[in-house]
Amino acid sequence: MALNEQPEPPEQPEGDDLESASAWDEVAYSVAEVIRRKEVREALKKWIDAQADNVPKNHSYRVQVLWTGMFFSMVVFGAIIALGIFKIISPEVMVGLLGPLLGYWFGRRSNHS
Repeated sequence: MALNEQPEPPEQPEGDDLESASAWDEVAYSVAEVIRRKEVREALKKWIDAQADNVPKNHSYRVQVLWTGMFFSMVVFGAIIALGIFKIISPEVMVGLLGPLLGYWFGRRSNHS
């Protein structure tokens, strides 16, 4: 069936299904009519093209966020280790700070799997 052709009317069901089937048929035909409109197809095409144009931008942004997050995490990790080595914080505090940090890093990865 071509896009410009009108669909054939649905067969009328018998019995209790008359109300529910005709309501769903009306909804389906209404959605089909909206999709058949040229303006809707053009708007949908423009939206899909815009989303496709954003894919490289989104990818580079995600890579940038990943590296920034890793750099910040290493700075925090290194600072905690340095504070522990120079006895500015006690070993118990160092372990208390590193434990949740490592648990967050590795726990986050296992939740996505």
